[in-house]
Amino acid sequence: MIENWRHYDVIEVYPLSPKILIFGDKILRKSAPEGLPFLRERFTALIGGLEDVSGGLTASACNAAMNAYTGFLHKKKTPTLSET
Repeated sequence: MIENWRHYDVIEVYPLSPKILIFGDKILRKSAPEGLPFLRERFTALIGGLEDVSGGLTASACNAAMNAYTGFLHKKKTPTLSET
């Protein structure tokens, strides 16, 4: 059990809003035929180290990456997501 759990900063992230802030409001739906390649391309450019696995990223993995990246920016105290 974590002794000092109250010292953790907890946020709840839904991946659509950060995607819009970072990639713009013209993002493709992940369920569209070209949607997943669109997200893979942008995540590979945004998050270093994904090049080797980007072809295998599922829609859920893209959402997880977006949530993790949002948490990373929050921890860095980045003023806005669009300034990354």
